[in-house]
Amino acid sequence: MPSKRMTTVLGQLGLTQVRYVSPVRPGAAHGTVSDVYAQVEREFGVLAPSLALLSPSPPVLAASWVMLRETVLAAPGVDRAAKEAVATTVSAGNTCPWCVAVHSTLLHGLTPDSNGAGEPGADSRLREVTAWARDCGTAEGARRHEPPCPVGEAPELVGTAVLFHYYNRMVNVFLTEVPLPPGAPKLALGPVMRILAHRMSPAAARSYQPGASLDLLPAAELPGDLSWARPDPVTADAFAYSASIWSKRAASPAAWLTLESL
Repeated sequence: MPSKRMTTVLGQLGLTQVRYVSPVRPGAAHGTVSDVYAQVEREFGVLAPSLALLSPSPPVLAASWVMLRETVLAAPGVDRAAKEAVATTVSAGNTCPWCVAVHSTLLHGLTPDSNGAGEPGADSRLREVTAWARDCGTAEGARRHEPPCPVGEAPELVGTAVLFHYYNRMVNVFLTEVPLPPGAPKLALGPVMRILAHRMSPAAARSYQPGASLDLLPAAELPGDLSWARPDPVTADAFAYSASIWSKRAASPAAWLTLESL
């Protein structure tokens, strides 16, 4: 099947996993939603339902993508495998099987020494990052452990952990338990994940221009409680611009899916 057709089919199947809200179909997308969808397909490898579920609110969709892209995909300091190890570990701690399945598959594609459950294998660097991500899931652990990287790269690891604490909550509510269409047998998970890995791994191995998604959102100042992002200007802007979107939605919670608990 041609590459573009495969991407379209996987994206359509992914939308069947969304519950409780009606995501915008790619053929009906316009404006901000269309722009985000195009970037997601190009740089993530497939239209991820974890993003598409947010499409009923274009500003929130854009904010979620900007944080993901600029922290996990484009920021150049920390290698992608380390970020996927953080994503997998945080998702396991939050009991988010959908995110564990997707991000452990990506981790395995980038570092074949890791196993299918996201354990980092013999790579000492990934083991260190995984241990940090596991410990920082508690307030005590977060106070006790600094990210295992230079100060200038810390926003990438901290931002990845923060981001997946958010995504896990969205996914556990609005997506099916595993990345399969409703009613599909769980035995199909292995073949489906191999197909997804084939689509996503090449995109994960490429480099992307930092900051290229920032124009999806209006500029804003970084709030004090996100000061950990300041050493990396692009990550700081991504979280600052996105935080401005959340604050506007908090002022009018009926405007979209309420996120007051996050």
